[in-house]
Amino acid sequence: MLSEIDSANNLVELFLKRADEKGDQPFLGAKREGGWQTISWRETAEQVCLLAENLRGLGLKDGDRVCLVSENRPEWCIADLAIMAAGCVTVPAYITNTERDHVHILDNSGARAVIVSTAKLLRPLHGALQASGVAEHVIGIDDLHRQQSGSFGYYNWATMLEGDPAAARAAVENRIAAIGRGDTACIIYTSGTGGAPRGVRQHHGANGSSPSSRSAMPMSTRAGSSCRSVWARRSITPKGSRSSPAISRKPAPRSWLSSRACSRSCGPGS
Repeated sequence: MLSEIDSANNLVELFLKRADEKGDQPFLGAKREGGWQTISWRETAEQVCLLAENLRGLGLKDGDRVCLVSENRPEWCIADLAIMAAGCVTVPAYITNTERDHVHILDNSGARAVIVSTAKLLRPLHGALQASGVAEHVIGIDDLHRQQSGSFGYYNWATMLEGDPAAARAAVENRIAAIGRGDTACIIYTSGTGGAPRGVRQHHGANGSSPSSRSAMPMSTRAGSSCRSVWARRSITPKGSRSSPAISRKPAPRSWLSSRACSRSCGPGS
C-alpha cells in the first residue's frame, strides 16, 4: 500500500485507484437530519470526474487556480480532487477570512473560479469578487441563487455534477496521465496574522508520500478543512527532478489520500 503512495504520479491517480478497489464501500459522510448519510467510493469518484469535466466546460485550463471556500463537509474533498482532476490548482481559503483577505488571495493567486459552500461564507467573499474582478465563475455548493449578482457567472453544485460518468472518467484519466509528482497541486495561504497571507505551493509529490519516506507529523486540517487525516512535511524530491524547493515549515497540511488516511473518512465514528 505505502509503495503505491510513493509511486503514484499524482493525487487523483492515487484516489481513483483506491476508489476502484473500494467500490461501494462508504467513503464520505455527513450528519443530516439527525442521521449519518454516506456516499461510496464509487459515487465519490463519479462526482469528482463529472465536476472536473464541467469545470473544463467553463473554460478552465491546465494550471488555472480555483479558490475553495468551505467548512468541513464531503463536498470539500470532492471539490479538491475535482479541481486537480481538471488539471487545475486548488487554492483553499480559511472560512474565517475577511473580505480583505479574500481580495488579496484572489488577486495574488489569479483564481479564475471560486467554489463556496454557504450563503454565510459567500457574504465576505462577494465583495472581494467584485473588488478583485479576477474570478469569472462562482459555484455554490448550497443553493445560493439569491446571491448571484456581479461580473461573474453563477453555477449550482447539482448542475456541475451532471453528465456521462463513463465519458468523464475517461477524459480525467487521459488528462491526469500528464500530471507528475513535481506539478503543483495546491497553493496554501498563511492565515495572515503576520501580514498579508503568503501562498506556499505544494506539488503532488509533497502531498502523496508515505510516512516511511519522509519526516512527518500529524496536523490539524488545512485551510478550509478537509475530511481526511492530514500530514505536513518538510521537503520531497519529485520523481525525475534533481532537487525540490523546501516546503514551508509553517503548518500547512493537505489531504493525504493514502490507504491509512482514507480509512478514516468523514463519517460515522470519525
